[in-house]
Amino acid sequence: MYMRKNRNPETYSVLWFLLGCLAAGTAAGAIFANLTWPDYGMESQMPGIYLAEQLKKKPIASGQYVRYLCGRRLPFFLVIAVSGLTGMARLMTALIFFVLGLFLGAAGSMALLQHGVKGFGIFIAVNLPHGIVYFLVLLRMMVSVYEWNGKIIRQVPGRIRSYVTMAVIGLLCWIAGIFLEAYVNPMILKYLLL
Repeated sequence: MYMRKNRNPETYSVLWFLLGCLAAGTAAGAIFANLTWPDYGMESQMPGIYLAEQLKKKPIASGQYVRYLCGRRLPFFLVIAVSGLTGMARLMTALIFFVLGLFLGAAGSMALLQHGVKGFGIFIAVNLPHGIVYFLVLLRMMVSVYEWNGKIIRQVPGRIRSYVTMAVIGLLCWIAGIFLEAYVNPMILKYLLL
């Protein structure tokens, strides 16, 4: 009900467009992985398998892992937040979703090709539960950025405040995703693999 009253009708078409970019990227990534797999070799380590093997040997120091993840995840969020302020906001949102799909498709296909169903299961486990948080934050930010199309800076009453509020809430959720990735995800992997 809230979405119907307070949302622009364009929101749903934007949402479907961005999900279509994600699906196109995923398909392209899967095709890329299938075409390059014979040349890639079967001995390479999938990051999830590597992380699982490290978890079997010793516990990961979570404080160091959080700092490592902050250095890897926060710059991506800042690119997302800044892209909404530029004149190329629509192009950036479509490109971000396509590239995200490309990575997901390639990594998922490689996991499946190299390690079978078990590898794909580990690929999914490696991306849960933090992947859901990251995706929802990304989707919410990108839908707004696409709708406003870089016109956030213009003096539209309340738009800058609304965008900053959304970015701060998104940042807090993104940091929560980092903590989920550092503390909850290793427990899920331990449970599944031991």
